Amino acid sequence: MNNSYNRNYFNIYFWRSLSIISGFLSLLIIVPHLSNNQELYGIYTFCISFTLYLTYADIGFLGAGQKYAAEEFAKGNRNEEIKILGFTGAILLLMVLPFSVAMIYFSFHPGH
Repeated sequence: MNNSYNRNYFNIYFWRSLSIISGFLSLLIIVPHLSNNQELYGIYTFCISFTLYLTYADIGFLGAGQKYAAEEFAKGNRNEEIKILGFTGAILLLMVLPFSVAMIYFSFHPGH
């Protein structure tokens, strides 16, 4: 059991580290090629910034909420589980809602 846990722990952080390194290396390769074209570089930076925003939008609340909800589920306390999941879902919604509204607006009015 302990060996499986250590292997899973290693795999998670290995792939996460590889993802961070490859993302950084892609910036070193892509940015010099895009810097010649200012419009294309602007679109690229806009997309990357929103990707980062959506990646970290919940600030860890969703994972923490799932952990505490799982504890309440294990205790058999269904009402508390639902309250915790509702709260974490509301936090995530508050973080994603401004982005969604802005994207809908810009999709209907691309000239602004």
